[in-house]
Amino acid sequence: MRFAIIVVLGALLSGCAFSEVTVDVNYKPGTATPIANAAPVNLSVSDGRTEDRTRISTKTNGYGAEGGAVHSSRNVTDLVQDALSSEMKARGIDLTSSGAPLSVSVRRFYCQYHSVTAVGEVILDVSLTDAKGTPAFTQTYTGASDIPVLMFNGGNAADAVAAALKDAIGKMFGDKQLVAALTANRVALTR
Repeated sequence: MRFAIIVVLGALLSGCAFSEVTVDVNYKPGTATPIANAAPVNLSVSDGRTEDRTRISTKTNGYGAEGGAVHSSRNVTDLVQDALSSEMKARGIDLTSSGAPLSVSVRRFYCQYHSVTAVGEVILDVSLTDAKGTPAFTQTYTGASDIPVLMFNGGNAADAVAAALKDAIGKMFGDKQLVAALTANRVALTR
């Protein structure tokens, strides 16, 4: 009897690692410092990932073997677009179709599980062009997070990529060169 219980429990626990799961990635904006005299922007976000675009992580079992895929309930580009839009509005940057083109390509949006952590990584390629189509600013921002976990259940993958996105966006708006490009070139960006 004891052997049967152990077999059933083992099958149940190992089956969890191999089942696919869909999770909500909840981005929580941080405290924003307004950017005075920033040019209005026309924000566009694209998916530049070359790997499987449908997953944000892969669950692993206790031995490190890959299991089921972890999918976001929303499209990653929509998540990033909404996060950036809320952060820009909080900083006083107007979003308009006639604004300076600000393009963001999501190069990576993934959580990798390690023995006791969920490590999130988000890479955003950002470019700002002026009204003539000339590049005014280009930069890549990498956000990272490292969240302790007991189980690889997908929910902690969502938390890890949300924290990594927050880190990447924080670095983006903390970049004095981007802020300078948005403010010093206000006239050139929008003419």
